[in-house]
Amino acid sequence: MTVGSFLIAIEDPKGRVVATLERTSRAGRPAAGDELALDGQLYRVERVRWEDEPEDRTVRRYLNARLFVRAVGREPRVLPLRKRR
Repeated sequence: MTVGSFLIAIEDPKGRVVATLERTSRAGRPAAGDELALDGQLYRVERVRWEDEPEDRTVRRYLNARLFVRAVGREPRVLPLRKRR
């Protein structure tokens, strides 16, 4: 993995990882609940796990972020209206 990048694990609706991507961002690290557009598809970050860098290049230890995302459904985001009395 390159410095400053993070792994994105794409999950199916049952929580199984179906694909893994590596991305670098200048906008910081996404948090749980954020939405990402990857290759034209919208995903929501379900959770973030920090893992030790497996390649020890120096005496320092580094952490890498692994984002677990799921596709966002196409349901409309409309709030229901209440009847006035």
